[in-house]
Amino acid sequence: MLFLPHSTDLKLARRPYVTYAVIIICLFIHYLQQQNREQVALAAADYCELINYSNGGRSIHGLVDVVPELKPRNFDFLREEKGHCQTSLASWHEQPDKENIKRFLERSLNVYVKNEVELIFERLAGVDSAAQRLTQEQVAAIVQQAEAHYRSFATNAPGSLDEKLMYDPASLNPMRMITSSLAHADWGHIVFNLIFFFAFAPALEVMCLHWLRYVGVLLTISIATSVSYSLFSLGSIPVPGLGLSGVVMGMMGLSAYMMPWARIRTFVWFFTLVKNFYIPAWILAVFYIGSDLLTLFDSGNSGGINVVAHVSGGISGYLIGRFWLKRQKEEVQDELKEEMEVRSAMRNDVMRSGSTSRAGQQRMVDQRREYQAKRDYQAVLDRLHILMNSGQDSDAVVLFLQEYEDYAQQPEIYDELFEEFMKWRAGRATLCLGRLDITLLLKAGKTTRALEVVKSCQQLSREFVLATPRQNGILLKAALARREYELAYGLLHDAAARYGVSIDRNRYHLMEAQLLIQHLQRYDEARPLLTLMLADAGNPYREQAQKMADYIEKMA
Repeated sequence: MLFLPHSTDLKLARRPYVTYAVIIICLFIHYLQQQNREQVALAAADYCELINYSNGGRSIHGLVDVVPELKPRNFDFLREEKGHCQTSLASWHEQPDKENIKRFLERSLNVYVKNEVELIFERLAGVDSAAQRLTQEQVAAIVQQAEAHYRSFATNAPGSLDEKLMYDPASLNPMRMITSSLAHADWGHIVFNLIFFFAFAPALEVMCLHWLRYVGVLLTISIATSVSYSLFSLGSIPVPGLGLSGVVMGMMGLSAYMMPWARIRTFVWFFTLVKNFYIPAWILAVFYIGSDLLTLFDSGNSGGINVVAHVSGGISGYLIGRFWLKRQKEEVQDELKEEMEVRSAMRNDVMRSGSTSRAGQQRMVDQRREYQAKRDYQAVLDRLHILMNSGQDSDAVVLFLQEYEDYAQQPEIYDELFEEFMKWRAGRATLCLGRLDITLLLKAGKTTRALEVVKSCQQLSREFVLATPRQNGILLKAALARREYELAYGLLHDAAARYGVSIDRNRYHLMEAQLLIQHLQRYDEARPLLTLMLADAGNPYREQAQKMADYIEKMA
Protein backbone atom coordinates (compact mmCIF):
# COMPACT_ATOMS: atom_id res chain seq x y z
CA MET A 1 0.00 0.00 0.00
CA LEU A 2 1.26 3.47 -0.90
CA PHE A 3 -0.07 6.37 1.17
CA LEU A 4 1.59 9.59 0.07
CA PRO A 5 0.59 13.20 0.94
CA HIS A 6 1.98 15.33 -1.88
CA SER A 7 0.37 18.81 -2.03
CA THR A 8 -1.97 21.22 -0.26
CA ASP A 9 -5.31 21.85 -1.96
CA LEU A 10 -4.99 25.65 -1.84
CA LYS A 11 -4.18 28.32 -4.39
CA LEU A 12 -1.27 30.24 -2.89
CA ALA A 13 -1.22 34.04 -2.80
CA ARG A 14 2.44 34.04 -3.84
CA ARG A 15 5.13 31.58 -4.81
CA PRO A 16 6.91 29.80 -1.92
CA TYR A 17 10.44 30.63 -3.02
CA VAL A 18 12.09 29.59 0.26
CA THR A 19 10.49 26.14 0.01
CA TYR A 20 11.72 25.84 -3.56
CA ALA A 21 15.20 26.89 -2.42
CA VAL A 22 15.26 24.26 0.36
CA ILE A 23 14.28 21.53 -2.12
CA ILE A 24 16.94 22.63 -4.63
CA ILE A 25 19.63 22.84 -1.92
CA CYS A 26 18.75 19.35 -0.65
CA LEU A 27 18.94 17.90 -4.16
CA PHE A 28 22.24 19.64 -4.90
CA ILE A 29 23.81 18.52 -1.62
CA HIS A 30 22.63 14.95 -2.21
CA TYR A 31 24.16 15.00 -5.68
CA LEU A 32 27.49 16.03 -4.12
CA GLN A 33 27.09 13.34 -1.46
CA GLN A 34 26.56 10.68 -4.12
CA GLN A 35 29.63 11.82 -6.02
CA ASN A 36 31.69 11.71 -2.84
CA ARG A 37 30.32 8.30 -1.84
CA GLU A 38 31.35 6.88 -5.20
CA GLN A 39 34.87 8.20 -4.68
CA VAL A 40 35.03 6.72 -1.16
CA ALA A 41 33.60 3.40 -2.40
CA LEU A 42 36.22 3.27 -5.17
CA ALA A 43 39.00 3.93 -2.65
CA ALA A 44 37.56 1.22 -0.37
CA ALA A 45 37.41 -1.24 -3.26
CA ASP A 46 41.05 -0.54 -4.12
CA TYR A 47 42.15 -1.01 -0.52
CA CYS A 48 40.20 -4.25 -0.10
CA GLU A 49 41.71 -5.57 -3.34
CA LEU A 50 45.14 -4.64 -2.06
CA ILE A 51 44.87 -6.41 1.28
CA ASN A 52 43.44 -9.55 -0.33
CA TYR A 53 46.22 -9.54 -2.95
CA SER A 54 48.87 -9.11 -0.27
CA ASN A 55 47.43 -12.15 1.45
CA GLY A 56 47.85 -14.24 -1.66
CA GLY A 57 44.24 -13.82 -2.56
CA ARG A 58 43.16 -16.11 0.22
CA SER A 59 40.24 -15.36 2.53
CA ILE A 60 39.45 -17.07 5.80
CA HIS A 61 37.98 -19.94 3.76
CA GLY A 62 41.38 -20.70 2.24
CA LEU A 63 43.19 -20.52 5.55
CA VAL A 64 41.16 -23.17 7.32
CA ASP A 65 43.14 -26.26 6.46
CA VAL A 66 43.51 -27.47 9.99
CA VAL A 67 40.82 -26.17 12.29
CA PRO A 68 42.73 -26.34 15.57
CA GLU A 69 45.47 -24.14 14.15
CA LEU A 70 42.99 -21.33 13.26
CA LYS A 71 42.96 -19.06 16.26
CA PRO A 72 40.27 -16.33 16.60
CA ARG A 73 42.92 -13.79 17.45
CA ASN A 74 44.39 -14.27 14.00
CA PHE A 75 41.06 -13.71 12.27
CA ASP A 76 41.29 -10.75 9.81
CA PHE A 77 37.77 -9.35 9.73
CA LEU A 78 38.12 -7.31 6.52
CA ARG A 79 39.80 -10.12 4.58
CA GLU A 80 36.96 -12.56 5.28
CA GLU A 81 34.69 -11.13 2.56
CA LYS A 82 35.65 -8.47 0.01
CA GLY A 83 32.14 -7.04 -0.36
CA HIS A 84 31.78 -6.65 3.38
CA CYS A 85 35.22 -5.07 3.51
CA GLN A 86 34.21 -2.29 1.11
CA THR A 87 30.89 -1.63 2.88
CA SER A 88 32.51 -1.54 6.31
CA LEU A 89 35.31 0.86 5.36
CA ALA A 90 32.89 3.27 3.63
CA SER A 91 30.53 3.15 6.62
CA TRP A 92 33.30 3.78 9.15
CA HIS A 93 34.70 6.60 7.05
CA GLU A 94 31.52 8.71 7.36
CA GLN A 95 31.50 8.66 11.16
CA PRO A 96 31.91 12.19 12.58
CA ASP A 97 34.03 11.36 15.61
CA LYS A 98 37.32 10.22 14.06
CA GLU A 99 39.20 10.48 17.34
CA ASN A 100 36.95 7.78 18.83
CA ILE A 101 36.76 5.52 15.79
CA LYS A 102 37.73 2.61 18.01
CA ARG A 103 34.58 3.11 20.07
CA PHE A 104 32.48 2.98 16.91
CA LEU A 105 34.27 -0.09 15.61
CA GLU A 106 33.74 -1.90 18.88
CA ARG A 107 30.04 -1.13 18.72
CA SER A 108 29.58 -2.03 15.05
CA LEU A 109 31.85 -5.08 14.99
CA ASN A 110 30.84 -6.65 18.26
CA VAL A 111 27.53 -8.00 17.01
CA TYR A 112 29.12 -9.24 13.80
CA VAL A 113 31.97 -10.91 15.62
CA LYS A 114 29.79 -12.57 18.21
CA ASN A 115 27.44 -14.00 15.61
CA GLU A 116 29.00 -14.22 12.15
CA VAL A 117 32.56 -15.17 13.04
CA GLU A 118 31.54 -17.98 15.32
CA LEU A 119 29.12 -19.27 12.69
CA ILE A 120 31.95 -19.23 10.14
CA PHE A 121 33.98 -21.55 12.36
CA GLU A 122 31.03 -23.84 12.79
CA ARG A 123 30.13 -23.85 9.07
CA LEU A 124 33.67 -24.40 7.80
CA ALA A 125 34.91 -26.92 10.27
CA GLY A 126 31.78 -28.59 11.53
CA VAL A 127 32.87 -27.65 15.01
CA ASP A 128 30.37 -26.81 17.70
CA SER A 129 30.33 -22.99 17.89
CA ALA A 130 30.13 -23.16 21.65
CA ALA A 131 33.64 -24.55 21.64
CA GLN A 132 34.85 -21.51 19.72
CA ARG A 133 33.22 -18.75 21.79
CA LEU A 134 35.36 -15.60 21.71
CA THR A 135 36.68 -13.96 24.81
CA GLN A 136 36.65 -10.20 25.30
CA GLU A 137 40.40 -10.15 24.67
CA GLN A 138 39.95 -11.94 21.36
CA VAL A 139 37.17 -9.54 20.29
CA ALA A 140 39.42 -6.61 21.22
CA ALA A 141 42.21 -8.08 19.10
CA ILE A 142 39.90 -8.39 16.09
CA VAL A 143 38.66 -4.82 16.58
CA GLN A 144 42.23 -3.56 16.88
CA GLN A 145 43.11 -5.26 13.60
CA ALA A 146 40.05 -3.70 11.88
CA GLU A 147 40.98 -0.31 13.32
CA ALA A 148 44.48 -0.58 11.91
CA HIS A 149 43.03 -1.42 8.50
CA TYR A 150 40.71 1.60 8.66
CA ARG A 151 43.48 4.01 9.61
CA SER A 152 45.60 2.72 6.75
CA PHE A 153 42.66 3.14 4.36
CA ALA A 154 41.81 6.66 5.65
CA THR A 155 45.34 7.91 4.93
CA ASN A 156 44.73 8.04 1.19
CA ALA A 157 40.91 7.99 0.99
CA PRO A 158 39.05 11.20 0.08
CA GLY A 159 37.29 12.99 2.94
CA SER A 160 33.67 12.00 3.59
CA LEU A 161 31.07 14.69 2.84
CA ASP A 162 28.56 12.76 4.94
CA GLU A 163 30.92 13.06 7.89
CA LYS A 164 31.11 16.83 7.42
CA LEU A 165 27.31 17.23 7.22
CA MET A 166 25.77 14.74 9.65
CA TYR A 167 24.91 15.56 13.25
CA ASP A 168 26.58 13.72 16.10
CA PRO A 169 24.23 13.87 19.13
CA ALA A 170 27.22 14.00 21.44
CA SER A 171 28.56 17.23 19.91
CA LEU A 172 25.68 19.76 20.15
CA ASN A 173 27.14 21.49 17.08
CA PRO A 174 24.60 24.15 15.87
CA MET A 175 25.94 24.20 12.31
CA ARG A 176 25.69 20.42 12.02
CA MET A 177 22.12 20.62 13.31
CA ILE A 178 21.27 22.60 10.17
CA THR A 179 23.48 20.87 7.61
CA SER A 180 22.30 17.41 8.71
CA SER A 181 18.72 18.42 7.87
CA LEU A 182 19.74 19.23 4.30
CA ALA A 183 21.67 15.98 3.70
CA HIS A 184 20.23 12.50 3.08
CA ALA A 185 21.30 8.87 3.11
CA ASP A 186 20.09 7.78 -0.33
CA TRP A 187 17.75 8.72 -3.19
CA GLY A 188 14.72 7.01 -1.64
CA HIS A 189 15.31 8.92 1.57
CA ILE A 190 15.49 12.33 -0.08
CA VAL A 191 12.66 11.78 -2.60
CA PHE A 192 10.07 10.81 0.01
CA ASN A 193 11.22 13.50 2.44
CA LEU A 194 10.89 16.21 -0.21
CA ILE A 195 7.47 14.98 -1.38
CA PHE A 196 6.17 15.13 2.19
CA PHE A 197 7.86 18.51 2.68
CA PHE A 198 6.20 19.91 -0.44
CA ALA A 199 2.80 18.65 0.74
CA PHE A 200 2.78 21.03 3.72
CA ALA A 201 5.55 23.64 3.48
CA PRO A 202 4.47 25.95 0.59
CA ALA A 203 1.17 26.99 2.20
CA LEU A 204 2.85 27.44 5.59
CA GLU A 205 5.52 29.68 4.03
CA VAL A 206 2.81 31.98 2.65
CA MET A 207 0.94 31.96 5.97
CA CYS A 208 4.08 33.07 7.83
CA LEU A 209 3.68 36.40 5.91
CA HIS A 210 7.43 36.99 5.65
CA TRP A 211 10.19 34.81 4.26
CA LEU A 212 12.58 35.57 7.15
CA ARG A 213 9.98 34.41 9.67
CA TYR A 214 9.56 31.19 7.71
CA VAL A 215 13.33 30.63 7.59
CA GLY A 216 13.37 31.17 11.36
CA VAL A 217 10.70 28.48 11.74
CA LEU A 218 12.71 25.98 9.69
CA LEU A 219 15.93 26.67 11.61
CA THR A 220 14.17 26.46 14.97
CA ILE A 221 12.65 23.08 14.13
CA SER A 222 16.04 21.78 12.90
CA ILE A 223 17.73 22.83 16.13
CA ALA A 224 14.88 21.57 18.33
CA THR A 225 14.96 18.09 16.78
CA SER A 226 18.74 17.83 17.11
CA VAL A 227 18.81 18.99 20.72
CA SER A 228 15.97 16.58 21.55
CA TYR A 229 17.91 13.72 19.99
CA SER A 230 21.00 14.65 22.00
CA LEU A 231 19.02 14.72 25.26
CA PHE A 232 17.34 11.42 24.45
CA SER A 233 20.73 9.84 23.69
CA LEU A 234 22.42 10.75 26.98
CA GLY A 235 24.21 7.76 28.44
CA SER A 236 24.24 5.79 25.17
CA ILE A 237 26.26 5.68 21.97
CA PRO A 238 23.82 7.15 19.41
CA VAL A 239 23.98 6.90 15.65
CA PRO A 240 24.66 10.24 13.87
CA GLY A 241 21.71 11.59 11.93
CA LEU A 242 20.93 12.86 8.44
CA GLY A 243 17.71 13.98 6.79
CA LEU A 244 14.92 16.52 6.55
CA SER A 245 12.34 14.27 8.20
CA GLY A 246 12.40 16.14 11.51
CA VAL A 247 11.60 19.39 9.69
CA VAL A 248 8.93 17.60 7.63
CA MET A 249 7.23 16.44 10.82
CA GLY A 250 7.58 19.99 12.12
CA MET A 251 5.66 21.20 9.06
CA MET A 252 2.94 18.69 9.86
CA GLY A 253 2.73 19.88 13.46
CA LEU A 254 2.69 23.52 12.34
CA SER A 255 -0.06 22.81 9.81
CA ALA A 256 -2.17 21.21 12.55
CA TYR A 257 -2.18 24.63 14.23
CA MET A 258 -2.08 27.08 11.30
CA MET A 259 -4.44 25.33 8.86
CA PRO A 260 -5.97 22.26 10.55
CA TRP A 261 -8.88 21.94 8.12
CA ALA A 262 -6.96 22.63 4.91
CA ARG A 263 -7.09 19.54 2.70
CA ILE A 264 -3.89 17.74 1.73
CA ARG A 265 -3.95 15.79 -1.53
CA THR A 266 -2.91 12.27 -0.60
CA PHE A 267 -2.16 9.63 -3.22
CA VAL A 268 -3.36 6.17 -2.23
CA TRP A 269 -2.47 2.99 -4.12
CA PHE A 270 -3.98 -0.15 -2.62
CA PHE A 271 -4.34 -3.10 -4.99
CA THR A 272 -6.75 -1.79 -7.66
CA LEU A 273 -7.51 1.46 -5.80
CA VAL A 274 -5.48 4.33 -7.25
CA LYS A 275 -6.87 7.69 -6.21
CA ASN A 276 -6.19 11.08 -4.63
CA PHE A 277 -7.93 11.66 -1.31
CA TYR A 278 -8.31 15.10 0.30
CA ILE A 279 -7.48 14.68 3.98
CA PRO A 280 -7.50 17.50 6.60
CA ALA A 281 -3.99 18.48 7.67
CA TRP A 282 -4.63 17.83 11.36
CA ILE A 283 -5.62 14.22 10.70
CA LEU A 284 -2.40 13.52 8.80
CA ALA A 285 -0.37 15.25 11.54
CA VAL A 286 -2.00 13.16 14.28
CA PHE A 287 -1.56 9.96 12.24
CA TYR A 288 2.14 10.37 11.45
CA ILE A 289 3.28 12.02 14.68
CA GLY A 290 1.12 9.68 16.76
CA SER A 291 2.45 6.52 15.08
CA ASP A 292 6.06 7.67 15.65
CA LEU A 293 5.22 8.49 19.26
CA LEU A 294 3.90 4.97 19.79
CA THR A 295 7.06 3.56 18.20
CA LEU A 296 9.20 5.72 20.48
CA PHE A 297 7.42 4.52 23.61
CA ASP A 298 7.49 0.93 22.39
CA SER A 299 11.13 0.51 21.42
CA GLY A 300 12.84 3.88 20.96
CA ASN A 301 13.81 3.11 17.37
CA SER A 302 12.29 1.98 14.09
CA GLY A 303 14.75 0.24 11.81
CA GLY A 304 17.28 3.07 11.72
CA ILE A 305 14.62 5.80 11.51
CA ASN A 306 15.18 8.61 14.00
CA VAL A 307 11.71 8.65 15.58
CA VAL A 308 12.99 11.01 18.30
CA ALA A 309 13.56 13.67 15.62
CA HIS A 310 10.15 12.92 14.11
CA VAL A 311 8.23 13.29 17.36
CA SER A 312 10.19 16.30 18.61
CA GLY A 313 9.84 17.95 15.19
CA GLY A 314 6.08 17.50 15.13
CA ILE A 315 5.65 18.82 18.66
CA SER A 316 8.02 21.76 18.15
CA GLY A 317 6.22 22.72 14.92
CA TYR A 318 2.88 22.90 16.71
CA LEU A 319 4.33 24.86 19.64
CA ILE A 320 6.05 27.33 17.32
CA GLY A 321 2.70 28.05 15.70
CA ARG A 322 0.90 28.29 19.03
CA PHE A 323 3.32 30.70 20.68
CA TRP A 324 5.03 32.52 17.78
CA LEU A 325 2.65 32.61 14.82
CA LYS A 326 -0.66 33.26 16.54
CA ARG A 327 -1.03 36.76 15.07
CA GLN A 328 -0.13 35.54 11.57
CA LYS A 329 -2.77 32.84 11.83
CA GLU A 330 -5.43 35.39 12.77
CA GLU A 331 -4.45 37.65 9.87
CA VAL A 332 -4.77 34.96 7.21
CA GLN A 333 -7.79 33.09 8.61
CA ASP A 334 -10.39 34.93 6.52
CA GLU A 335 -8.44 34.41 3.30
CA LEU A 336 -7.76 30.78 4.20
CA LYS A 337 -11.44 30.13 4.94
CA GLU A 338 -12.54 31.67 1.65
CA GLU A 339 -9.96 29.73 -0.34
CA MET A 340 -11.01 26.49 1.36
CA GLU A 341 -14.65 27.21 0.47
CA VAL A 342 -13.72 27.79 -3.17
CA ARG A 343 -11.74 24.56 -3.28
CA SER A 344 -14.55 22.66 -1.61
CA ALA A 345 -17.01 23.95 -4.21
CA MET A 346 -14.67 22.83 -6.99
CA ARG A 347 -14.35 19.33 -5.54
CA ASN A 348 -18.10 19.01 -5.03
CA ASP A 349 -18.78 20.11 -8.59
CA VAL A 350 -16.34 17.53 -9.93
CA MET A 351 -17.90 14.81 -7.76
CA ARG A 352 -21.39 15.60 -9.03
CA SER A 353 -20.61 15.82 -12.73
CA GLY A 354 -17.29 14.07 -13.12
CA SER A 355 -15.80 17.36 -14.32
CA THR A 356 -16.21 21.05 -13.71
CA SER A 357 -19.44 22.15 -15.43
CA ARG A 358 -20.01 25.51 -17.12
CA ALA A 359 -22.15 26.62 -14.20
CA GLY A 360 -19.48 25.38 -11.82
CA GLN A 361 -16.79 27.28 -13.69
CA GLN A 362 -18.87 30.47 -13.53
CA ARG A 363 -19.47 29.94 -9.83
CA MET A 364 -15.75 29.58 -9.26
CA VAL A 365 -15.06 32.72 -11.30
CA ASP A 366 -17.58 34.64 -9.20
CA GLN A 367 -16.08 33.32 -5.99
CA ARG A 368 -12.62 34.26 -7.19
CA ARG A 369 -13.77 37.78 -7.99
CA GLU A 370 -15.40 38.13 -4.60
CA TYR A 371 -12.29 36.75 -2.95
CA GLN A 372 -10.06 39.20 -4.84
CA ALA A 373 -12.36 42.11 -3.98
CA LYS A 374 -12.11 41.26 -0.30
CA ARG A 375 -8.34 41.05 -0.54
CA ASP A 376 -8.22 44.45 -2.27
CA TYR A 377 -10.43 45.92 0.42
CA GLN A 378 -8.24 44.46 3.15
CA ALA A 379 -5.19 46.02 1.49
CA VAL A 380 -6.92 49.44 1.51
CA LEU A 381 -7.91 48.91 5.15
CA ASP A 382 -4.35 48.04 6.14
CA ARG A 383 -3.00 51.13 4.37
CA LEU A 384 -5.60 53.37 6.05
CA HIS A 385 -4.70 51.88 9.41
CA ILE A 386 -1.06 52.84 8.92
CA LEU A 387 -1.94 56.38 7.82
CA MET A 388 -4.35 56.93 10.71
CA ASN A 389 -1.97 55.66 13.35
CA SER A 390 0.81 57.88 12.00
CA GLY A 391 -1.45 60.99 12.02
CA GLN A 392 -1.54 61.37 8.21
CA ASP A 393 -5.22 62.34 8.08
CA SER A 394 -5.03 64.12 4.74
CA ASP A 395 -3.50 61.10 3.01
CA ALA A 396 -6.12 58.86 4.62
CA VAL A 397 -8.93 61.08 3.28
CA VAL A 398 -7.43 61.04 -0.22
CA LEU A 399 -7.13 57.25 -0.12
CA PHE A 400 -10.72 56.44 0.87
CA LEU A 401 -12.06 59.04 -1.59
CA GLN A 402 -10.08 57.33 -4.36
CA GLU A 403 -12.00 54.15 -3.64
CA TYR A 404 -15.38 55.93 -3.61
CA GLU A 405 -16.49 54.73 -7.04
CA ASP A 406 -15.83 51.09 -6.13
CA TYR A 407 -17.62 51.16 -2.78
CA ALA A 408 -20.30 53.88 -3.18
CA GLN A 409 -22.97 51.28 -3.93
CA GLN A 410 -22.17 49.47 -0.70
CA PRO A 411 -22.73 51.95 2.15
CA GLU A 412 -22.13 49.19 4.67
CA ILE A 413 -18.45 49.19 3.66
CA TYR A 414 -18.00 52.87 4.58
CA ASP A 415 -20.08 52.28 7.70
CA GLU A 416 -17.74 49.46 8.73
CA LEU A 417 -14.74 51.61 7.87
CA PHE A 418 -16.07 54.44 10.06
CA GLU A 419 -16.29 52.05 13.02
CA GLU A 420 -12.68 51.01 12.39
CA PHE A 421 -11.59 54.67 12.27
CA MET A 422 -13.27 55.29 15.62
CA LYS A 423 -11.18 52.49 17.13
CA TRP A 424 -7.92 53.59 15.53
CA ARG A 425 -7.83 57.34 16.09
CA ALA A 426 -10.36 60.17 16.45
CA GLY A 427 -9.13 62.79 14.02
CA ARG A 428 -10.09 64.95 11.08
CA ALA A 429 -10.16 61.98 8.74
CA THR A 430 -12.71 60.26 11.00
CA LEU A 431 -15.07 63.28 10.82
CA CYS A 432 -14.66 63.45 7.05
CA LEU A 433 -15.42 59.76 6.68
CA GLY A 434 -18.40 60.13 9.02
CA ARG A 435 -19.83 62.86 6.78
CA LEU A 436 -19.47 60.60 3.73
CA ASP A 437 -20.97 57.64 5.60
CA ILE A 438 -24.02 59.72 6.62
CA THR A 439 -24.57 60.81 3.01
CA LEU A 440 -24.56 57.20 1.77
CA LEU A 441 -26.78 56.00 4.62
CA LEU A 442 -29.38 58.68 3.90
CA LYS A 443 -29.34 57.75 0.22
CA ALA A 444 -30.02 54.16 1.26
CA GLY A 445 -32.85 55.29 3.58
CA LYS A 446 -31.02 54.21 6.73
CA THR A 447 -31.87 57.29 8.81
CA THR A 448 -31.62 55.62 12.20
CA ARG A 449 -28.08 54.42 11.53
CA ALA A 450 -27.19 57.85 10.13
CA LEU A 451 -28.29 59.41 13.44
CA GLU A 452 -25.95 57.08 15.34
CA VAL A 453 -23.03 58.17 13.14
CA VAL A 454 -23.97 61.84 13.73
CA LYS A 455 -23.94 61.23 17.47
CA SER A 456 -20.45 59.67 17.27
CA CYS A 457 -19.16 62.61 15.23
CA GLN A 458 -20.67 65.15 17.64
CA GLN A 459 -18.87 63.44 20.50
CA LEU A 460 -15.60 63.96 18.60
CA SER A 461 -16.34 67.60 17.75
CA ARG A 462 -19.23 69.98 18.61
CA GLU A 463 -18.45 71.84 15.37
CA PHE A 464 -19.24 68.80 13.21
CA VAL A 465 -20.94 69.91 9.96
CA LEU A 466 -23.07 67.78 7.66
CA ALA A 467 -22.62 67.93 3.91
CA THR A 468 -25.79 69.94 3.19
CA PRO A 469 -28.51 71.87 5.11
CA ARG A 470 -31.02 69.42 3.64
CA GLN A 471 -29.31 66.50 5.37
CA ASN A 472 -29.26 68.53 8.55
CA GLY A 473 -33.01 69.14 8.28
CA ILE A 474 -33.81 65.46 7.66
CA LEU A 475 -31.75 64.30 10.60
CA LEU A 476 -33.06 67.08 12.85
CA LYS A 477 -36.64 66.00 12.18
CA ALA A 478 -35.75 62.36 12.82
CA ALA A 479 -33.94 63.22 16.06
CA LEU A 480 -36.90 65.22 17.40
CA ALA A 481 -39.29 62.41 16.46
CA ARG A 482 -37.15 59.97 18.46
CA ARG A 483 -36.82 62.45 21.34
CA GLU A 484 -33.06 62.57 20.88
CA TYR A 485 -33.00 66.16 22.15
CA GLU A 486 -29.26 66.46 22.79
CA LEU A 487 -28.62 65.14 19.32
CA ALA A 488 -31.12 67.60 17.88
CA TYR A 489 -29.47 70.44 19.79
CA GLY A 490 -26.13 69.53 18.26
CA LEU A 491 -27.72 69.83 14.80
CA LEU A 492 -29.36 73.19 15.64
CA HIS A 493 -26.63 74.87 17.62
CA ASP A 494 -24.71 77.48 15.67
CA ALA A 495 -26.21 76.16 12.42
CA ALA A 496 -26.41 79.72 11.04
CA ALA A 497 -22.66 80.11 11.32
CA ARG A 498 -22.07 76.67 9.79
CA TYR A 499 -24.42 76.93 6.81
CA GLY A 500 -24.58 80.71 6.25
CA VAL A 501 -27.29 82.19 4.01
CA SER A 502 -28.40 78.79 2.70
CA ILE A 503 -30.71 78.34 5.73
CA ASP A 504 -33.40 80.39 7.45
CA ARG A 505 -31.30 81.78 10.28
CA ASN A 506 -34.24 83.15 12.30
CA ARG A 507 -36.15 79.88 12.09
CA TYR A 508 -33.15 77.90 13.30
CA HIS A 509 -32.73 80.35 16.21
CA LEU A 510 -36.39 79.90 17.11
CA MET A 511 -36.19 76.07 17.04
CA GLU A 512 -33.01 76.11 19.09
CA ALA A 513 -34.59 78.37 21.72
CA GLN A 514 -37.73 76.20 21.84
CA LEU A 515 -35.61 73.08 22.30
CA LEU A 516 -33.58 74.66 25.11
CA ILE A 517 -36.69 75.86 26.96
CA GLN A 518 -39.21 73.07 26.44
CA HIS A 519 -37.06 69.93 26.49
CA LEU A 520 -33.66 70.75 27.98
CA GLN A 521 -34.68 73.48 30.51
CA ARG A 522 -31.46 75.37 29.83
CA TYR A 523 -32.91 78.86 30.13
CA ASP A 524 -29.59 80.66 30.45
CA GLU A 525 -28.54 79.39 27.02
CA ALA A 526 -31.89 80.37 25.50
CA ARG A 527 -31.82 84.03 26.70
CA PRO A 528 -29.05 85.25 24.30
CA LEU A 529 -30.89 83.72 21.36
CA LEU A 530 -34.18 85.42 22.32
CA THR A 531 -32.44 88.77 22.85
CA LEU A 532 -30.92 88.52 19.38
CA MET A 533 -34.29 87.71 17.82
CA LEU A 534 -36.12 90.55 19.67
CA ALA A 535 -33.51 93.08 18.57
CA ASP A 536 -34.35 92.38 14.91
CA ALA A 537 -37.50 94.39 14.13
CA GLY A 538 -37.98 92.52 10.85
CA ASN A 539 -37.82 89.07 12.41
CA PRO A 540 -41.06 87.21 11.52
CA TYR A 541 -40.72 85.13 14.68
CA ARG A 542 -40.36 88.15 17.00
CA GLU A 543 -43.75 87.65 18.65
CA GLN A 544 -43.03 83.97 19.44
CA ALA A 545 -39.65 84.98 20.78
CA GLN A 546 -41.30 87.50 23.11
CA LYS A 547 -43.66 84.87 24.49
CA MET A 548 -40.73 82.56 25.23
CA ALA A 549 -38.82 85.40 26.89
CA ASP A 550 -41.84 86.15 29.11
CA TYR A 551 -42.10 82.45 29.98
CA ILE A 552 -38.48 82.38 31.07
CA GLU A 553 -38.95 85.43 33.29
CA LYS A 554 -42.02 83.88 34.82
CA MET A 555 -40.15 80.63 35.54
CA ALA A 556 -37.31 82.56 37.05
